[in-house]
Amino acid sequence: MAVGDYQMPNAQTLPPDRTRPMAVVRASGHWRAVTPIQLPVAADPNAYANLSAVACADVTDCVAIGNFNGPPHGSTTGIERPMAVFLRHGTWQRAIPIEMPRNADATKTSTLGIAGAVACQRDGDCTIVGEYPTRAGGRAFQAQVALGTTTLSRATELPFSPLFGPGAEGLALGGLSCESATTCVAVGNVSFGSTYAAVTESEVAGKWSAAALAPLPTGMTTASSDTTLETVACSGASTCIAIGLVQELQGPRAPPVLVDTLSAGRWSWAATPKDPGSSMGLTGVSCASSVACTAVGYLIGAHGEVALLARGSVAGLTNYRSVPLPNGGPGPANYFRLESVSCTAARSCTAVGSEGVRAQHLTGFSHALATAFSAG
Repeated sequence: MAVGDYQMPNAQTLPPDRTRPMAVVRASGHWRAVTPIQLPVAADPNAYANLSAVACADVTDCVAIGNFNGPPHGSTTGIERPMAVFLRHGTWQRAIPIEMPRNADATKTSTLGIAGAVACQRDGDCTIVGEYPTRAGGRAFQAQVALGTTTLSRATELPFSPLFGPGAEGLALGGLSCESATTCVAVGNVSFGSTYAAVTESEVAGKWSAAALAPLPTGMTTASSDTTLETVACSGASTCIAIGLVQELQGPRAPPVLVDTLSAGRWSWAATPKDPGSSMGLTGVSCASSVACTAVGYLIGAHGEVALLARGSVAGLTNYRSVPLPNGGPGPANYFRLESVSCTAARSCTAVGSEGVRAQHLTGFSHALATAFSAG
C-alpha cells in the first residue's frame, strides 16, 4: 500500500494548488489504479490536502495519515489540521480529523497539528505521532487507533524534556516504529530558535519517556549544526536504526546524513560515508531482520538528482549506491527521488518516490513512482 497526493487540473475557478490525497495498492505483483480519498466533512474543498504515511494490520485493513485545511474564517487560508483515513475490509472510508490535545493553540500559527508517522500491529492496534502548537511552544502528540472498530482516540501530549534547557521551543516527531501497541520508538527534532537538533523518544509498557537528544557525529554539537531524524526501523524492542539529515552551520565539514542506532537501550552514532561532493539525504528505512536493513533517499550531482540506496544492519549502513533515472533522461533538470521503503525479506523490498523534470522558465512537473527490487 502506498499513499500520497495528486494535483487537480487547473481551471479558472480553482486555485493552482488544489491537491487531493490518494492511495494505491500493489497486489499479485501489479500496482492497481489510484483511489482518490474523500476529504473530511470539515475540509475546505478548494485547499491542499495530502496523505504522508500508511500502516496496515493486514491486506484489507489499514490506516493512513496526512493533513488538510479547514475552511477559512476571516482569513485567506484555513487552519491546517491532521487527519486519518481507514481502509476497512478493502474499502477506503472518508477521512476524519485527528482531534488534538485540549491545550492545542493555533492563535500564533495557521497549523493546529501535523501528522508525522503511524505504525500498526497485526491485531489492529495502531499508534500515530506528530506535532501541534501550544502557548508554551510546539509539542509532540500520540493517538491510538483500533482498526477493528476504526476508532480514533483524541491525541495526548507526549513528554517534553526539561533537560533541553530554556532555549528549547518545539518538539516534532516524524518517524515511528512499534513492536507492540505499548512499545514504540519515535524520532524527530527539537527546535532552538532557528536551529534544530535530532531527538529520540520511547514508549515502554505504555509509558512514554521524555524525548532525549540523539547522538551526533564526533566533533559536532547542537550549536554547530542542524540535525533531524526522519524515520526509524526496529527489529526488536531495543534494537533500532534511525536515519536523518545533517546541515552544517559552522566548523568542520559534517557527514551528509545522520545514522543513529539503538542497542541494549543505548543510542549511538554510526559512521557514514564522506560527502561525495554533492547533496545527499536518506528519508526512508526498513529492516527485514536485525542484519538486513535498506534505506532510500537522494543524491544531487552534476547529472541531476538520482535516487540513493543504502544497505546494512541495525548496527549501521555500509553499502551506498546511486540508482539511475528510470527513463534515462540525463541532465541537471531531471530528478528521481525515493522517499520510503518497505522490506518483507532480506532481498525483497518495495520503494516509492517521485520522478520529474525541472526546467527554467517553465513549471516543473513530477509523477509518483514505485519500484520493487531485490538485493543485488
